Amino acid sequence: MMTKRVSVRRMVTLVIAVASATSAVAATRIDLSQGMPAFDAPSDSSGFVVVPKEGSSITDARGNKLSRMEQRHKGVRVWGENPIVTSYASSPEGMLADVPSYTTGTLLSGIAADLPSPQARYSEDDVWNLLRKKGTQVDKAEHKAIEQVITVIDQRSGRAQRVYLASLYISTPNPTRPHFIVDAETLKVHDQWEGLTTLNMTGPGGNEKVGQYEYGRDYPAFEVGQDCSFENANVKTVDMLNGTQPLDTAFRPPSCLNNGTARNTVRSVNGAFSPLNDAHAFGNSVFNMYNEWLGKRPIQQKLTLRVHFGQDWTNAQWTGQAMNFGDGGRKYYPLVSLDIIAHEVSHGFTEQNAELVYTGQAGGMNEAFSDMAAAAAEVYVRGRTDFILGDEVVRDGTNNSTRYMLDPERNGHAISHASKYYSGMNSHNSSGVYNKAFALLANKPGWDVKKAFTTFATANMLYWKPQSTFDEGACGVIRAADDRGMSRADVIDVFDQVGVRCPNFPPTTGGGGGGSASKYDRSIKYKQGDIVDVNGKRYALTVRVNNQPGGDYQIWGAYCDPTTCGENNSYTYGGWLKAYWADAGSSGGTTGGGGTTASGNFDEYRQYRRGEQVQFNGRSYTLTVKVDGTRSGNYPIYGSTCAPSRCTSSQPWVNADGRASAYWE
Repeated sequence: MMTKRVSVRRMVTLVIAVASATSAVAATRIDLSQGMPAFDAPSDSSGFVVVPKEGSSITDARGNKLSRMEQRHKGVRVWGENPIVTSYASSPEGMLADVPSYTTGTLLSGIAADLPSPQARYSEDDVWNLLRKKGTQVDKAEHKAIEQVITVIDQRSGRAQRVYLASLYISTPNPTRPHFIVDAETLKVHDQWEGLTTLNMTGPGGNEKVGQYEYGRDYPAFEVGQDCSFENANVKTVDMLNGTQPLDTAFRPPSCLNNGTARNTVRSVNGAFSPLNDAHAFGNSVFNMYNEWLGKRPIQQKLTLRVHFGQDWTNAQWTGQAMNFGDGGRKYYPLVSLDIIAHEVSHGFTEQNAELVYTGQAGGMNEAFSDMAAAAAEVYVRGRTDFILGDEVVRDGTNNSTRYMLDPERNGHAISHASKYYSGMNSHNSSGVYNKAFALLANKPGWDVKKAFTTFATANMLYWKPQSTFDEGACGVIRAADDRGMSRADVIDVFDQVGVRCPNFPPTTGGGGGGSASKYDRSIKYKQGDIVDVNGKRYALTVRVNNQPGGDYQIWGAYCDPTTCGENNSYTYGGWLKAYWADAGSSGGTTGGGGTTASGNFDEYRQYRRGEQVQFNGRSYTLTVKVDGTRSGNYPIYGSTCAPSRCTSSQPWVNADGRASAYWE
């Protein structure tokens, strides 16, 4: 089957035309990376429409725009199929380049053959009536949502089905947010799960454990309305008065001095000095972090933070519309710390982007991403994190709810390796796998918490799907690292440490990335020095820009196939860009960290790592790489950066921040 790629240079509603030779037995999942040159299709002859997903686009390290799209069939969303479209920004000379956009990801073709009729047999009302009969308190819901979608439930048969995605939030007597996948033709419940995740103003904040601090002195004063109401353009904070019935009015202090020095001290409870102040201030900080680091809101609607929720309630949760924060109890202080607020807000981000379900391995990824955001918020506000979450609200002697990202198993519940996962595991416990990968990545040379978080957030926005597995999610993070101009090898390495492997990017001896041999994939980008494996044969990529080494300039795999794109049949564009693959030996050979054969000739276009040997001008040289003064790690060095002729122990290469150095001897 042939498919065509889509250009979204104008970001209008788009159509993908698919050949009519589809299966009459089951829908066909199309790999868009195998298609023909991009085009703007003029019509919807097959009912096959692709439109931009609101708010899900980024600009990568080279200025190219990547947009997540949604497939629709005759107006109905196809759930879990999200093509990614890249629109190139410019040529290296800075001129606007009319380079065709490139589409990756998957779509479903042949949907109509699988659907028994043009319309669903059962309606939304039928679904709610079914759930009522099953004991779900539909009529007590504070809010509910339902959407008819098309998806593949049984991956073995591959058959497309109409289903309803239904959810509702019930606040009393006990908060719950059940989710259901209900067949639109039979009313069979295919799956269900609990979806509850758990004017300047000054005043006090904190609790007895962390101490009292002052907004306007220790932290910046926070923005409120002109009448002192705790509401601004981004955040609204509501005092629930220890009830659970929905309230919507922003909290307003009993007195308001409208002279620029407004102060709130309401109200101290359970060892905390003003949970309302903390919630509103930290909610604004989280919003600002997303806006500054990712260029987008954490959620599309205004953040609504409902504080003093319930009587001695020891939880915090995202309801799908708002965040509830309890006052704690005997074991906890009020749950309004910076990390908890960032965590709950970020469940909203995930729900509106990747739509990760809160069950299975996807549930662990969902929970872990919120923990990553919590650590990121600590860095954004305080400049540091210890990768320990929840500890500020846990009273001494209670540690079973604390998250230790670098050592998840320390709390006695979470896992730190994918091999320990089992079906039905609680999402809080399975989150340890991705939590540890994130913390390891943030501590690698060249990385920090901000870079790691924006990389995982990019995967959330573009590549993760509702029911992604750990391995599938890792593929998305690797692609996101490429988009952000970060080291693919480092991402592969940290996931390998927690037992997660993307099939297209296996770890290799001595590290990965630029010099390692990963399986060739038409749907990803490669840069100068990358090595791939095709049927046991290794190829190294050369990229030339204006006849100079290509640096980090990236080429889509589909544009230059290693088996056909050689030096005499290279990929070229505009006279300034050239790329081709060259034989790098068989996969069975001995490799050093950079993927070159030990004692091979030095190549300035390859990456090398600590301990690799090369031949140069008749002599043998071994590379030394130091990170923070020690001979350790897999820090990659391009040959053009550190050549044996000039990069010696007396004149080593040193990176910009002084942490890494390299020389040959």
